[in-house]
Amino acid sequence: MTFVVSGTIEPRKGQDIFVEAVALLPLHIRQQCRFVLTGKLWDMHRNFWKRIKLKITNLPEIKYLGPLDHQSQLGLMAAADVLVCCSRDEPASLVVVEAAMLSKPTILSDRVGLVEAFNDESCFVFESESAASLAEQLLAAYERRNDLKQMGMAARRRFEQEFALEVFGRRFLAFIGEHDDLWRSRQRSAGEPVNCMNDATAEATADGRISRAIA
Repeated sequence: MTFVVSGTIEPRKGQDIFVEAVALLPLHIRQQCRFVLTGKLWDMHRNFWKRIKLKITNLPEIKYLGPLDHQSQLGLMAAADVLVCCSRDEPASLVVVEAAMLSKPTILSDRVGLVEAFNDESCFVFESESAASLAEQLLAAYERRNDLKQMGMAARRRFEQEFALEVFGRRFLAFIGEHDDLWRSRQRSAGEPVNCMNDATAEATADGRISRAIA
């Protein structure tokens, strides 16, 4: 069974919490799992990494693969069983969205902004900065390993409901419409000429903005 943590090596991403959590697992559980770290190490965080690396020397089940290009990263996640996001603070996490896209369940810190977009059917949640809490959820994922495929399918459904491009497009158009109405109202209040862009023209304009943003 494979757990993956992906992100730049730095305190905010919480790799040290992950390593401490793995160390708390029973030996016979650790030996049946692989724990993979990947991400770029910046010079400013080398001391942070040195402390982690020292602990890893006693945990052969943990491997650090270094930085990966995007395709390799997606391939790693596709082959994994669970993605772990152990950040101390993270407004959003692209790798969590990509894991859901790939039908993979996640273990999320409760300080990750996206945690509210998922539910108990698609992810495990642990208390931020608590290695003991994370260890509990790693163990829960292991014990529920026969349910992970179903959880991954639930994560994919959440991805389609919350993050798919067409969903973004609809929300963006609604946002443009709301602000266009507000702008017209202010023009009227100020006695200025109102731009009479019709809804179809507004939608086409917004579609063009979306296309340019995606390109």
